[in-house]
Amino acid sequence: MTTIPEILDHKLRLHRGSDREVAYSTTSDIALFLDQVATSDMTTLGIGSGVSTLCFMFKDSNHTVVDPDPSNHDRILNQVQ
Repeated sequence: MTTIPEILDHKLRLHRGSDREVAYSTTSDIALFLDQVATSDMTTLGIGSGVSTLCFMFKDSNHTVVDPDPSNHDRILNQVQ
């Protein structure tokens, strides 16, 4: 999956709850908006990682993520590759 619409269609559970994978995500409208406006010359900061992070990653933005669970990063990348 390499586009935001594809990711939204699959309703991925990108985060880990206490005993299962869950989806703590921005709304589809916001994700699609970010997909349209994000550019490679942006520098952004995100709290938590998920679909919004992927929006910036796909556009090669300089995006920094602060996430209380660093394992989210690898889990998200593995699900979209």
